[in-house]
Amino acid sequence: MRPRVDAVIFRIDAHQHNWNPAPGDCHRMTPDDAILARPYAPNDPEPALRACGLQATVLIQAAATVCGSGHLPGIADATPGVAGVVGWMNFGAGTDRRTLERLAGYPKFVVFRPMIKDIPDGNRMLRDDVQRGHRAVEELNPAFDALGCPRHRASS
Repeated sequence: MRPRVDAVIFRIDAHQHNWNPAPGDCHRMTPDDAILARPYAPNDPEPALRACGLQATVLIQAAATVCGSGHLPGIADATPGVAGVVGWMNFGAGTDRRTLERLAGYPKFVVFRPMIKDIPDGNRMLRDDVQRGHRAVEELNPAFDALGCPRHRASS
């Protein structure tokens, strides 16, 4: 007979954003939306997390900018309960390789998520100039989250 192993249940909020709409890089935060158009600081969700019995959260980039992802490791390190970070990368910009290397080396970094759904060209991610970004992700081995729409499936 095997010894009993008590299961440990670890509950997380797998999708938390922090943002300040003032810089203007978060296009979804329009001034007419009172819920989204305000800053959300790293510790803001803490009371709701506790009330729901959640132990941790995953911090997701809010803006499709390198700057929008570059500060996430600092927030994660300074905020108890942040278990992981999801960042953005411009797959068409060769200079973003350095950003990818830096973020991929961060222990809490879990996935890159290009905002494919916001790109008007449904074939952009298939272009030759974007393939260097795909190769970088393959070489550095972080996970890849393709946030797309049904129209992107039709173009592949």
